[in-house]
Amino acid sequence: MKKYSEVYRVRYHEIDRNWKLKLESILNYFNDVVTFENNSDPERNKYLQDNCLKWLLLKWHIVLNGKYPTFGDTITTRTWPHAMDRFYAYRKFDLIFSDTTYVQAESLWLLFNSEKKRPSKINSKLTEFYQLTGEEEPIFFASFKTDKANEYSKKDFVALNSDIDTNQHVNNVVYIRWILDSLPRVTYRDYSLNEITISYKKEVLENERV
Repeated sequence: MKKYSEVYRVRYHEIDRNWKLKLESILNYFNDVVTFENNSDPERNKYLQDNCLKWLLLKWHIVLNGKYPTFGDTITTRTWPHAMDRFYAYRKFDLIFSDTTYVQAESLWLLFNSEKKRPSKINSKLTEFYQLTGEEEPIFFASFKTDKANEYSKKDFVALNSDIDTNQHVNNVVYIRWILDSLPRVTYRDYSLNEITISYKKEVLENERV
């Protein structure tokens, strides 16, 4: 399977107070590179559009090596399809700086028919478009439950117009910002994020409160 890549230079609005690349910026890069990849094949793109098909993101599993690119660094982001099974596609990403992999990510996507408003089964034509055989092993995503006995941070947000993407719902990266903005500042001071798993259970629309 072919790996698709894009090169970026870290910009000021993508960094935090310590001049380090923010997690939400990393995911924005991943969103960019997968969108570019999906639009790089006109025949495949036309097939998806003609059949009212789109990919909806269901899960992220992101692993960071403890280091973050900083302002002005030139980085490479890559993505490639890993496997397809029934209604689901599994895709991988990475972010490379100075020949070192800083971030690795796995994701789960659902093929959705926007006209019928329901999942659509992946056929052999789609697996061929993505240069897969259909025999690849799906990625295993560990299940987890929130322990209500644990302490947790809580904050309310309202979905604004600027949070809405081309699918007419809150973009997946916005949830990352909401999660991180819910944490107390001491968490940023004393801890660093090494791994995160995110599951998207329900879409949020403009003006809805979460």
